[in-house]
Amino acid sequence: MRVMLMLLLGAMLTWATHLRAAPACAERELTVTAQVHDYVHVQPAQLLRSRELVAQIYGKIGVRVDWLATVQQPVRRTESEVADITRTAEIAQLTVIIETGEMAARGSIPDGVLGYAVVPVDGGMGRIAYVIYDRVHQIARESGRHESNLLAFVIAHETGHLLLGRGVRAPVGLMKCHWDRLDMQRIEAPRLKFSEAHALRIRTALENRAPTDGGGACATASSVQPEPHLR
Repeated sequence: MRVMLMLLLGAMLTWATHLRAAPACAERELTVTAQVHDYVHVQPAQLLRSRELVAQIYGKIGVRVDWLATVQQPVRRTESEVADITRTAEIAQLTVIIETGEMAARGSIPDGVLGYAVVPVDGGMGRIAYVIYDRVHQIARESGRHESNLLAFVIAHETGHLLLGRGVRAPVGLMKCHWDRLDMQRIEAPRLKFSEAHALRIRTALENRAPTDGGGACATASSVQPEPHLR
């Protein structure tokens, strides 16, 4: 049975681990801020480890990930709770929403999808990536991989789509399209890498972002389409 990881773009795309050598780090380090909104309440130590691994992956291409404090979201929340969270939470350039399987089902996310990202149709950086935790947990258990490794993989892949923009295709590497069960069994998050071309594209996106837009302004529903999921 094949296990693929898709993102949303009208069509479904998959992703993967990178085996080629990492590109040489550029002269100066670039920074991107990121924040997790956690509807599952993942164990803090596990989430911390996943965030550290994601930072390591980006560090290989000369990009520092500054993680803002995790926002613990209630699964069933009132309008006042949403307003309170919105007012008090810092706004990061990249937002990673860790959602439950029930939330994914309500959103009609196809079975097998582990994560997806929303990117602007007209180019530029996206802002929000989603991880379906229940499915990550199941695949980690079935493949014998440590959950924090797989969670880091999905986060790195989906945030990669936010930074790379639409239409990313890769036969190998972190942004690879198709993953099967054997691929999943071989995943070692510390070894995951972006290709040299993708590394350059990410750095260029960060260098060119407008200084006042927070690294990627929120797109309206009419101007975005889901990028391919991780399946």
